[in-house]
Amino acid sequence: EIASALDFAHRQGIIHRDIKPDNVLLQDGHAMVADFGIAKALSNTADASALTATGISIGTPMYMAPEQAFGEREREVDARTDVYALGCVLYEMLTGSPPFQGANVKAVLARHASDPMPSIRSVRPTVPANLEQLVERSLAKVPADRFASAAEMREALLSGATLQGGTTVERKPTAAAKPVVALTIIVVSLLVVLVATRGRDRDVVSQSGAPGAPAAASTRLAVLPMTNLSADTADAYFAAGMTEELISTLSDIRGVQVMARGAVMPYAGTTKPLGDVGRELGVGSLIESAIRKEGNRLRISVRLVDARTLEQRWSRQYDRELTDAFSIQRDVARNVAQALRVQLSGSESRNLNNLPTTNAAAYEEYLRGRIAMVEPFTEPRVDAALTHLNSAVALDSNFALAHATLARAYVSKLFRFAPGPRYRNLASSAIDRALALDSTLAEAYLARADLMFTPEAGWRNDDALRDYLHALSLKPGLAETHGSLGSLLFHIGLPREALRELRLAISLNPADGFSPPRIGRAFWYAQQYDSAFVAFGRARIPSEFALVLGFLGRERDGLAFLDSTAAPTEGDMNADFNAARAVLYARMGDRARARERITRVERSPSVGRAHFHHAQLHVAMALAHMGDRAEAMKWLERTAANGMPAFEVFQGNAHLASLRGYAPYERFMQRERAAYELRKAQLQRADR
Repeated sequence: EIASALDFAHRQGIIHRDIKPDNVLLQDGHAMVADFGIAKALSNTADASALTATGISIGTPMYMAPEQAFGEREREVDARTDVYALGCVLYEMLTGSPPFQGANVKAVLARHASDPMPSIRSVRPTVPANLEQLVERSLAKVPADRFASAAEMREALLSGATLQGGTTVERKPTAAAKPVVALTIIVVSLLVVLVATRGRDRDVVSQSGAPGAPAAASTRLAVLPMTNLSADTADAYFAAGMTEELISTLSDIRGVQVMARGAVMPYAGTTKPLGDVGRELGVGSLIESAIRKEGNRLRISVRLVDARTLEQRWSRQYDRELTDAFSIQRDVARNVAQALRVQLSGSESRNLNNLPTTNAAAYEEYLRGRIAMVEPFTEPRVDAALTHLNSAVALDSNFALAHATLARAYVSKLFRFAPGPRYRNLASSAIDRALALDSTLAEAYLARADLMFTPEAGWRNDDALRDYLHALSLKPGLAETHGSLGSLLFHIGLPREALRELRLAISLNPADGFSPPRIGRAFWYAQQYDSAFVAFGRARIPSEFALVLGFLGRERDGLAFLDSTAAPTEGDMNADFNAARAVLYARMGDRARARERITRVERSPSVGRAHFHHAQLHVAMALAHMGDRAEAMKWLERTAANGMPAFEVFQGNAHLASLRGYAPYERFMQRERAAYELRKAQLQRADR
């Protein structure tokens, strides 16, 4: 009935734009679509300026199609946008919660744009597989992959379509088809319950959470920011550091999935009810804590709460010396595991018995260094981290975790601000010391992988892959490792595998600023340009967003976007912008301007610096598109040698089509394929 109402509206040229349970009313047992207040009447002359508040995403985030989330894509909002929202409503009818949730609007929209639809049958096994396929098709990221109209979706639902391969197979009204028709009636009945139980405060809550959602597993856990009760506000760093360390300690337990620091920090000082916080974070359990630090004395209270029932599962008060901070964290971890009925392995128990340091001053310096290493990574922050972490290891030379964190700070300094041998050598020494003290320290392998993935280390990508995978085998919940691994994977030609890791990073840390723009890059490397467009709409790599516009046939829009984006006069962005312009001009047939931009890339001060390989790839694409195969091959070989041996990306790139059959290219690809297959096999072994 909802689909029929939408079909009627669409045939009148009206798009609803805000289909959600609150806007469906029940009259005499029939569903009625209400609230066309933000609907847009379409006509042949309509454009984006016809929309009230142009450029602003209008609708309810949990039911909003990716193309609706960005005002600049207004022309692409059509009947299929309402089909997507109806798919979200149907998903909620069947499972009890919308398909995509998050801590805030940005996180929700990010999941609509990039995450696959969560399985319905894993929550409700009795739902027929073909109905799940119907919902999945309605929630396709690209509008062209959805039902073309609400009428088509209605007929598919009524007919019991199989929907395999994106097609609808009509069935005769036999007994085999009756269960789906019967389920349609059940779904309408569910709508009665769903609409009847939703309060009018839903409009506010829907911006971030999902009231009525099924409970997440109790072992999916969020450690809320520790409340600082100290008289001296300067001790706030200690509460923040203790929060991060408790998250890290709990992440060492395989049976517990812990949200990363970035996911929980928005809740510092929150007055929201714990039930709302749990729903927004999508967790089954919450840890609340408070700390009072008086000199070297710590008074800490901790409690574990069921996020759904608000039942207190465990609590404890600690009155200890500062030197016992690590002991407290480990005691909390043991008790939380016991309360959640998670069995600790022998190695996990041993790790919890090993205290990283008993030196109170070293621990304080370490905490200050950890807090300084939080994004954004400005050079003063990195320098401050180096100062504190060097003090920590000077106070306790056996503090392995401090050595590993110091190594990561050195790599950050090397990669972002001071390339060259000095910080490479310092990072290498810190890693060696950390691993000599503790060969099971995931953070040390993460630091070594980061170092291997630099030009100073010779782009030892295979070693980096090995160390990232080993770090995750030791600590699967380390969100930043998933993000870093995802970045490495698309550089070595595995963009689809990269998407999985980047999404995992965001699921553990919805506030992650590193992974979202790289999802757009991974999509276009996989030749999924529509999905790349949507992903870049929320987190952009400017030069590559312009390229994606060009790949979609909007070269002039890409150039205009680059013109509107201030490009620095120095650094990597200068080369990236010029290389992107070269591709766009080549696509437009303007060879002179394309070559002029390539010359600028060659003269760029960023030549030879970290990640210049992206500009090199784009220059190779421009040259190949213009038919200059010999020069294109030189740039492509430089790309691979300079840290980006992306076989799968090269193989599928339409701009390199002129190179196929060219003997130097075929020899090059044969070499790259062999290395690519080895890396893919290594990743598959790790997955097993």
